[in-house]
Amino acid sequence: MDAGSLACAVDHEVIYRFMDGYRGQHRIATMARTLGVSRSGYYAWKSRPQSCRARVDELLKQEIRSVHACHHGEYGAPRIHGELRVQGWRVGRKRVARLMRELGIDGLSGSSRRTRRAKQPVVEPTRPSSPGGGSAGDPSRPNSL
Repeated sequence: MDAGSLACAVDHEVIYRFMDGYRGQHRIATMARTLGVSRSGYYAWKSRPQSCRARVDELLKQEIRSVHACHHGEYGAPRIHGELRVQGWRVGRKRVARLMRELGIDGLSGSSRRTRRAKQPVVEPTRPSSPGGGSAGDPSRPNSL
């Protein structure tokens, strides 16, 4: 796969973010040539204002963090989605789930949220004694029943 086909296979946004992260270690012109994108495209991306959806995503992330912390980290995407709906946000559950993944937070599963009782020790059933008075497997009488 040559550099030109890499730019087609990967979104330019991803490539520009990669270039932005490594611009202190490598020249932009070298990275652009190697990754098959133009320098002007990178600089246009860099100077472009953040989209409306991205700005709303940032506000939603703040709300999601707030709701998640308010409920001690127990709420997952479905419940946080419900809380946001109650607060007046018109947002989908999958969008909430995506933003939670980006934030690196998740809810607790049902079983880990509940307290568990200590397990009772298992009582071994007694073996019936063998005919003849001795118990089966008596070490004083090997090879006998």
